[in-house]
Amino acid sequence: MPTTWVVDSNCFIHMGSMAQNNLIEDLSKSIPEGIFVTPGVHKEIKTVRFQRWKNKPNLLDKMLPILTTINIDDEQIRGLATQIGERAAPQDVDLSLMVLASKLAREGRDVTLVTDDFKMTTTSQKVNLGFSTCPPSTFLQRLSEIGPNACKSRFRSLSRRTRAAEMRYAISRVNEYDIQAKLTWMVDSLIDSKPQIKHQEPVNEKSSEQKLIRALRKFLLGGEPKKSHMKKLLGLPEICLPVKELDEYLQQISNNSSVVVSDTYADGIEKISSVLERIGIGLAPLNEDMAEIAHRAIAGHIYRMETCLAMLAKLNGNLMSARLHLSRALHHATLI
Repeated sequence: MPTTWVVDSNCFIHMGSMAQNNLIEDLSKSIPEGIFVTPGVHKEIKTVRFQRWKNKPNLLDKMLPILTTINIDDEQIRGLATQIGERAAPQDVDLSLMVLASKLAREGRDVTLVTDDFKMTTTSQKVNLGFSTCPPSTFLQRLSEIGPNACKSRFRSLSRRTRAAEMRYAISRVNEYDIQAKLTWMVDSLIDSKPQIKHQEPVNEKSSEQKLIRALRKFLLGGEPKKSHMKKLLGLPEICLPVKELDEYLQQISNNSSVVVSDTYADGIEKISSVLERIGIGLAPLNEDMAEIAHRAIAGHIYRMETCLAMLAKLNGNLMSARLHLSRALHHATLI
């Protein structure tokens, strides 16, 4: 079943800031039914412009053909706010999107609400509204997986830049977040955003190096790359294999109903240190080109692990370590 996407204002703001001028065409091809919003989103993005387009046109004007705008009654918004609890409830525009997503889910659709507002995630789970959530960077990454080949690289690039912006924001607010209830959601979203194994090799690659990076990533995700690519990778698959232990660690946390934060953090530090040490020793004798292929191929695994360690460090009261882990995660996010 195809996913129905309900998108909040922040995602449009990210796209306005960073997207290229073929975004509308790419979205139309990747999401035939379009994007669902409420009138409140129109109001919040009415002054947003495409910063990288010629003459910087208004984003809403360009987006209108692919938007499906649904009005939500004020009574439904107030009803959801009451159900959640007035103090815990998100703002009215966000509530309207949650009501819309819930209505679409009750129609039997597979609905995902795109938002980087953690409050919308926790409150939707609290009252069991029947839809999932993901941040804008994950939304764009998923479009790169389901869209036509011509769109894939552009969506991946936009996803990387959006992810970097999300990480910069998280780093800037690390001393303000109360994320004690966020650990499980954060780890689950990291696992969910792990790239899926692709059963076909991309047909249009920019270089042979990119082909090798993709082949190594595919191998580390459990796939079977072309034998010709594996031969060119020489010993890299075996050298990089320990990085899979990081995803196993994250999966183990996700499966546990409760964790002892200090012990889990210590185990995580030991795990990532061991993994990076073994990979580093293996890469040391190789040339710069081969090392670059390895670093780009394993970047996604390390990004997820560093972000998890940042959350654990914050829960453990170690703000400096949390900031350091987030900074490392931001660095690796730019390599994915």
